Amino acid sequence: MDFVNKLPNWLRWILVPFASIFAMFIVHWISQFFASIQSFQMGSETGGFFDNIFRNTLPAAFTGFASVYLGVLMAPNGKKITSLIISVILILLLSITLLSGLEVGDIWKIINVVFTIIGLGVAVYITFENKE
Repeated sequence: MDFVNKLPNWLRWILVPFASIFAMFIVHWISQFFASIQSFQMGSETGGFFDNIFRNTLPAAFTGFASVYLGVLMAPNGKKITSLIISVILILLLSITLLSGLEVGDIWKIINVVFTIIGLGVAVYITFENKE
């Protein structure tokens, strides 16, 4: 983290959205990989109930958490408001997914959105509880 702290503040603010998006994609891919390994070890079939649980709950929560938390770590100051702004932007983007899930009746898409919002909320809570 020393490398990030040595960057000038203007560059860190520019990197906040990129860090958030980067964290979102990397954590999603890694957590989906581990979810597929877990499903394989449990012996659940692809598309089965437990496979859908492992692919739509924890990876979504980890993705939401990481996108906010890495953006907050990159921000030089105003970390609380940064966490709120990132969360609100992501919730607005997730509302599109939620509406499409409601339209076609895809319960797993709705569950994915709900757990992503839970991950966002946990990251905001941790940011506000941090005493720095």
